[in-house]
Amino acid sequence: MFTARLVNHSRIGILVAGFLVCSAISQGSARAGPEPNNEQGDWRVELCASGGFAGIRRCIRVSSGGELTVIDRKSGKTVTRTACAKTLDKITGLLQQAGRNDQRSDPVQPQRCNDCIQYKLIVRQNGMSRTINVNTLSLGASPFGDLIGYLSPILNEAQRNQERQN
Repeated sequence: MFTARLVNHSRIGILVAGFLVCSAISQGSARAGPEPNNEQGDWRVELCASGGFAGIRRCIRVSSGGELTVIDRKSGKTVTRTACAKTLDKITGLLQQAGRNDQRSDPVQPQRCNDCIQYKLIVRQNGMSRTINVNTLSLGASPFGDLIGYLSPILNEAQRNQERQN
């Protein structure tokens, strides 16, 4: 049986720092650096986080083509940027890892938790679509937990940057 894993805050800091570097490099419409590893074919992921004490409702969409969009459904604000190759390669790798792990595990059911963040991940890849629903407590047991853990800080940092600009 899996247990919920605690997120290492230094790991999140490194991921956020990597995203900020990628964001600074890729403010224009052209992607910086080499093309991402495309062994997974074309893909698009959407992660929506909702709930918690503050009642957040945010989504991030990233495609293998490099488009990265963050949406705050509560305020109606949207930010679109070009993801750097490093971010796209990382997501591609996490999709490969999740695919391997998903074949070996039973579907994870979110545990009941009133103040937890609820995550809905939609993965569209090679003409197929998969929806994964987890929350803060069940995240660690999901084969897609690492992907959600990678996208969450990007979502939160993009939202903070948007709030600073307003």
